[in-house]
Amino acid sequence: MTFNFGALGDSVPLLDERFTVGMFFIIEFLARRRATRKEGQLYYMNQYLSISDEVGAYDCIDCGVKDIDQETMQKENELFKSLGINYASDNNIDIVLDALYNKLKTKMA
Repeated sequence: MTFNFGALGDSVPLLDERFTVGMFFIIEFLARRRATRKEGQLYYMNQYLSISDEVGAYDCIDCGVKDIDQETMQKENELFKSLGINYASDNNIDIVLDALYNKLKTKMA
């Protein structure tokens, strides 16, 4: 994801800092973004349009990833579950592709 924060003004999307486990704050952010999307925005869950040339495009030698202890994982899992987040994927690829096509069509006009 890439954001032009300057263009967002006061509506900069923030990550939920109650989480330290990447999986939880990423899923919460994506679910919240989908739940608050406006007409025409391509914010879906688990729809990663990709091409084969992306494989190996980047590598992470030392990303600072640390082992997460079970206590932290359980605590944050309980918090995540308590929030009732809808993280179900958007499985209808036709809807995603139609939305993408329409977005590209309006940008080309």
